Amino acid sequence: MAPVGSTGGRKPELALRVASAIVLIAVTLAAAWLGGAVFAAFCAAVSALVLIEYLRIAEQALPAGMGRACLMALGVVAAGWFGLGPTAAVWITAACVLGLAGWEVAVRRTFWGAAGLACTALPFLALALLRATGPTGAQVILLLFGLVWATDTFAYFAGRAIGGPKLAPRISPNKTVAGFAGGLAGAIVVGLALLAALGHGLSGGAIMLVAALSIVAQLGDLAESWMKRRFGVKDSGAIIPGHGGMFDRIDGLILAAVATWVAGGLAGGGMLVPGGAGEALFAAFVLP
Repeated sequence: MAPVGSTGGRKPELALRVASAIVLIAVTLAAAWLGGAVFAAFCAAVSALVLIEYLRIAEQALPAGMGRACLMALGVVAAGWFGLGPTAAVWITAACVLGLAGWEVAVRRTFWGAAGLACTALPFLALALLRATGPTGAQVILLLFGLVWATDTFAYFAGRAIGGPKLAPRISPNKTVAGFAGGLAGAIVVGLALLAALGHGLSGGAIMLVAALSIVAQLGDLAESWMKRRFGVKDSGAIIPGHGGMFDRIDGLILAAVATWVAGGLAGGGMLVPGGAGEALFAAFVLP
C-alpha cells in the first residue's frame, strides 16, 4: 500500500519535468529556426554532452585514453564541418570511427568507444545536413523533433496510466506495450497535425513515414536502456532537472535523425548535399 501523501511527491517532480522540457524545447526550436551555423553549433554542443555521458556509462569497458580520443575525434569532426564542409566531415567521421574501432578491438576486443563516437557524430551530421538553409529543411527538422517529442510524451503518460504487459522487461522493466502503442499513436497524430499546419496533405505515405520514425525513436530509447542496464547505470547524467542526462532525453532522436537522413538518401536525395535528403524524403512521402 502506498504511504499517505505519496502522490503529492509526484506533482513537484512532474512540474519540474514540464518546466525543464519547456526550456529545452524553446532553445532547440530557436536554434532550428535560425538554422545554418547556429543550428550546427547547437547540435555539435549537444553531441559533445551526450558523448561525455556515454563515455561515463561505458567507462569500465574502455581502454585507457579512449575517452579522450573519442572527445578529440568528435572535435575534429566538428572542425571538419565548419572548416572543410559536410563531405569532409562525413569522411573524417568514418576514418575516426574505423580507427578507434581498430585500436579498441586490438586492445579490448570491444568497440564501445567507436560506437560512442558514431552515435554522437552521425546524428550531428544528419541533423545539420537535413536542416540546411531552405524552408523544407526547417519543416523536416520540425517534423522530426515533433514526432520524437510526441513519442516520448505519449509513451510516458500511456505507460503510467494504462500499465499492462511489459514491452522488453529484460532491457527496460518500466516500458510497457501500452506505452509503445501510446507513443506511436501520439506521434502519428502530432506528426500529421504538424504537416497539415505546414500546408501538406495527409497522405498514406506521410502516415507511414511518421509511424516508421516513431518506431525507430522507440528502438533508440530501448538501445540506451539496454546500455545502461548492461553497465548498471540508472541515469546517464543529471544535467537536466527532472529528466536526468542529455543522453536520456535524446536517445530516440539519435537513431531517428540518422534514419531520416538515410531514408532521404535512399529516396534519391544527395546525403552529402545540404538539404538534399530532406527534400527527397518529403517528395517521396509527403508532397503530392
